[in-house]
Amino acid sequence: MPGGSGRQRVTLVGTSLAADHARRESRRYNLATAELQAYLAAHPVLAERLSVTRIQGQLELDRPELAADLDAQVLATEPDVLGLSCYAWDLEPLLAMAARVRERSPEMRVVVGGPSASYDTVRLLEDHAAVDVAISGEGEEALAELLLRGFDDAGGVRGLTWRGRDGRIHEEARRPPVSDLATLRSPLLDGHLVPPRENVLLEFSRGCIYHCKHCAWQLHGSGTRYVPDERVRDEVRWLREHDCRHALIIDSAINNDTKWLETLVHSIREADPERELVFSYFANYRLVTPEQARLLSELRTHEILIGLESVNPRALAATGRKGDVVEEFARAVDLLAEAVGPVTPNVMFAMPDDDLDGFRRTMDFIVALAERPGPARVRHARVHWTIIPPGSYFWHRMSRYGIDVLPRGIPYVLGTRAFPRADIEAGLREIHDHPRADLFVWEDAEPIRLLGADLPALGAPGNAPLGGPVRGRIGDEPVLAAIRPLEPGRPLPRGWRVGALERAHGWPVVVLKGPDARDLRLMLRWRDLEPDPFARTASFDLVLLEPRDRSAALAHERRLLDALVELIERNDQPDSHLAPIKTAHDESRSA
Repeated sequence: MPGGSGRQRVTLVGTSLAADHARRESRRYNLATAELQAYLAAHPVLAERLSVTRIQGQLELDRPELAADLDAQVLATEPDVLGLSCYAWDLEPLLAMAARVRERSPEMRVVVGGPSASYDTVRLLEDHAAVDVAISGEGEEALAELLLRGFDDAGGVRGLTWRGRDGRIHEEARRPPVSDLATLRSPLLDGHLVPPRENVLLEFSRGCIYHCKHCAWQLHGSGTRYVPDERVRDEVRWLREHDCRHALIIDSAINNDTKWLETLVHSIREADPERELVFSYFANYRLVTPEQARLLSELRTHEILIGLESVNPRALAATGRKGDVVEEFARAVDLLAEAVGPVTPNVMFAMPDDDLDGFRRTMDFIVALAERPGPARVRHARVHWTIIPPGSYFWHRMSRYGIDVLPRGIPYVLGTRAFPRADIEAGLREIHDHPRADLFVWEDAEPIRLLGADLPALGAPGNAPLGGPVRGRIGDEPVLAAIRPLEPGRPLPRGWRVGALERAHGWPVVVLKGPDARDLRLMLRWRDLEPDPFARTASFDLVLLEPRDRSAALAHERRLLDALVELIERNDQPDSHLAPIKTAHDESRSA
């Protein structure tokens, strides 16, 4: 029943992937639930009928588990309707959470949407009794119509698969994508979203001109639809007014149409004439022309992400791609390198019909591009471990390709007919041991934990930071030299000591362990890889990882941290004079 205000309470839950090294200014977030909230809040009828709450959960690819208190957060909102935005990495934990919450609140209705809830919706409802409705494709219009009509009168609402009161499951016709993006609202401009200062997500278009079988963009329909250029200008102005520094444009590719690219670039330049904002974006290499490269040069670009996936023709044919990838990709990279800067190829590891030799050739192709004379062509390459989402094209053809996936959690590929488990383990070792391993950033869960094999740590998930190219991993020796004469196990004042070196996402972490299970953790990254480090030395960016007990603001901890930073700064200079942190032994002598 609706709450005391007479409004129906709707709680929207989405997740984002946690990154230990990320400061609050760059925390990831779920944009889909914010867009749904903005749409409902501006609806001419529903705005007065609904009270919408948005809850943001976080999980790690290595451990796809939601926080233990998320159930309580949801129940505290006393929802009449619980809406879940589902992706491959969070579908299972979100559905499990919904089942637990439904037991505590049996009158609540549950709606699921998002890429991983859009496939095989009848089976999803059959397997999950707590779910009342699944929305396929874009959700704004379908969710609004469902809330207007009610759950018992959902017949004919396109885009829905729903469960009637009698338990029967009904599948309605597919709903076409939103034709006019001007009808959608901006959660930024409407005040429903306060994003981090780094990695703001901007959606200026929906859809894609291709139909790759492994890609969720096909859910948005054929072709590309664009927001009005006024919204581009207004959102960019909003980011400048709120001191944001970096934005990721999440469109499938910003260069699908040259005329739109021209409009986009000019709108951004009008709203940010001083080019204070830095942008990352996806580009389609097949469409890059000299004119497009010239237009992109007008943006202040951080990262150009391009889906190479593989150079193996069989693997590309399995996903629906054709043509001479090598020549087309190299041509586009040359144009972009000359006009804009180096690109970041996206590579898929263990994709259907690829094999170990094909993956090696893909790595070698990227290295050859990176080492060609002239302007830098490759910033680094992001390597994604292939996922087979339930209900997807490859999910229904797993026997055809001999695909084996992780049985629980994220459905990573554990082997295929062409890329068996032994070759997957060999490929992971080769990523780690490759002579140009510095070029490859692993983008997914740490394979050691999931495969249980004798594998090297890849330092995942790869969070390519803002800044210059990756220069290779930092070994233990430079870290121990940076903190000398400190070493693991050495005591410090007031019960503190130096802990063992740790690694987070491949980067070394100096740990100072204190009493009462308190600790301070300082990550070392190569200089200029972090946009806003805690401190910066001649060689390193120092990133303070959030203390587990959030007590780093205490005066002694701050003095200890400042002393550690000063030590690293002095050690990281030619002919440095050591200035060690005072140890417990030194303290007792001075006393």
